[in-house]
Amino acid sequence: MKHGFDSTLLEQIENAAVGRKRKIATFDFDNTCILGDIGQSFEHYLIRKLSYKFNDSRFWDLIHEQDGRQTLEDLVSKIDFDTHHELYPALVAELNSIYMRKLIREGKYAAYSWAVLLHVGIEVDELEHLSALAIREELQTPRIHEEWTNLKGKPVSIERGIRPFQEIFKIMDWLKEREFEIWVVSASNWWTVKVAAGSIFSVPPERIIAMRNKVDKGIMSNIIDPPVMYREGKREGIVRDIGESPVVAFGDTVTDIEMLEFADVGVALDRGNKEFKAAALKNNWWMQLQSSLTPIENQQPFLDKLDTTYL
Repeated sequence: MKHGFDSTLLEQIENAAVGRKRKIATFDFDNTCILGDIGQSFEHYLIRKLSYKFNDSRFWDLIHEQDGRQTLEDLVSKIDFDTHHELYPALVAELNSIYMRKLIREGKYAAYSWAVLLHVGIEVDELEHLSALAIREELQTPRIHEEWTNLKGKPVSIERGIRPFQEIFKIMDWLKEREFEIWVVSASNWWTVKVAAGSIFSVPPERIIAMRNKVDKGIMSNIIDPPVMYREGKREGIVRDIGESPVVAFGDTVTDIEMLEFADVGVALDRGNKEFKAAALKNNWWMQLQSSLTPIENQQPFLDKLDTTYL
């Protein structure tokens, strides 16, 4: 097991780039560029701030009866956007629980799509502004598990706080010095990743490939703009938006396998997933423990850029 992006990996990347007219580096975002999941953090923010379009019937069409749609509608009606209401914690817990149930019941492909579709009815500018507010909050929140209590009195745990990795900054800078194009490929929604990757890593919007709703007259629709950024979908997105394979790709989980297989050099951040680790060993990818990376605690430069650019 190798630790750190040392000269051996850098030499592999340089050798793989020889003869390439375009030098492409692709990075998964959640738990690769940052510690934490910005997509899940953003959904939790929308729930806590009651920012979903609860008055849009298309939102409720996405909540299945077996997930308590009628109960949730009743809670929303009773609370009436009052975050001090006694039932507010239960609503937050119940809404957060649906994603995990859907993930277990239907798998990641369906759950990723569903989470993005919940933005139906939100204006593009509003979604971007909410993303900036959520990112600002998560950068300042300690890495904790926050507990909410559902209607049955059971705790629902939510992971809070995001932290950029110092080593990702360093290798992005090294790649840019060698005229690589830095791309982010993510299963989180495009608008939130755009704000996060732009304000933290200075990745321009045109180099973000992520989950999207189709937009109708500036408003999020209830239709996914394919491909879904899950496994083969990440490869499809790269082919569509970049047009060629990466020299190097970075990822941390099974969602990234096909993207890393598509690259000349795969960099796997090991978080203990057996299937992903087996793929890394099979493909002879560079492997590094994610826990060996350094989360940055000084968030002020990112907060300043957020404030200047998006808030």
